[in-house]
Amino acid sequence: MLLLYAGSLPGIYFGAVATKVVKELYIRLVTAVLILLCVVSRLLAMPVNCKNLNWINLDAGTVSALEMGSKIFLFGSGLIATFLILFWTFRAKVREKGIVEVSYSASVE
Repeated sequence: MLLLYAGSLPGIYFGAVATKVVKELYIRLVTAVLILLCVVSRLLAMPVNCKNLNWINLDAGTVSALEMGSKIFLFGSGLIATFLILFWTFRAKVREKGIVEVSYSASVE
């Protein structure tokens, strides 16, 4: 339980910063991708749940593969969302501070 609280504190800080510097479109995009990947995770877990209720028959190899796929999508979605938000937040902070000068114009002589 303490690990949950320890993880939420940096999340609250980065979430507050991210909502100020990251475009709303990017936050909505990450949320949509996160929800989609979680839905895929739950869809992969559904046959295993049906087997546990004795509604369908599945062999042990199929159950193991579905459970592993479900966990990969579930934890992968969190990691992907975290990476994207942190990437966009740090990129916006770097641009805001002027650490990296980006020039897209070419001089013509």
